[in-house]
Amino acid sequence: MAVAQGFLPAFTLHGGPPAIQHYAVKASQTIKRGYPLRLATTSPGSLATALAAATGIFGIAAEPITTTATEKTTRVAVWLADPQTIFEGRCTGTGRPEKWVGKLCDFVLNTSVNYRVSATAGSYDQLKIVGIHPDDLTGTGSDKRIRFTVAIAQSQIYSKEVA
Repeated sequence: MAVAQGFLPAFTLHGGPPAIQHYAVKASQTIKRGYPLRLATTSPGSLATALAAATGIFGIAAEPITTTATEKTTRVAVWLADPQTIFEGRCTGTGRPEKWVGKLCDFVLNTSVNYRVSATAGSYDQLKIVGIHPDDLTGTGSDKRIRFTVAIAQSQIYSKEVA
C-alpha cells in the first residue's frame, strides 16, 4: 500500500476493519487523508491536524477535508488511535529498519505535506514501531514502509489529556 502523504491502516490485530468514527473539525483546517489528528484546544469537541512536536493523537484522517473560518458543523471520518489498529507510513532515518522494531518514536512533517515516522529517538514517544512492510525488509536508508501503533500514553481516545 503506497502512502504518499501520511499514514493508513495496514490491518487490525482482531482481523476486522479498523475503528472509524465521524467527528467535528475545527474551523480553518486543511486535512488530507492520512494526516494525524488531535483534539483541538481552542475549539472543544472538535479535531485539528496534529503538530509533529506535540503530545496526543486522536486518530488518522480517513478522508480529505477543508473547512472555512466560519464552519462549525463539518465532520471528518477518523480511524481511531486504537492499539488494535496497525498503521503504516513511510519513515525517515538511516540504518537497518529491523533494529527499529519495538522502539517508541515520533512522527515528523517532512516538506510541509508529508507526514513520516521518525526512526530516530523520539521526544514525545507518539508511536511504537511494530514491524516493517514485507517488501521493505532488506537494505538500509529512509523511505521504508514502517508499521506502527499509536502509543497508548499518547492516544487521546484512552487519555483525558488534551494536546
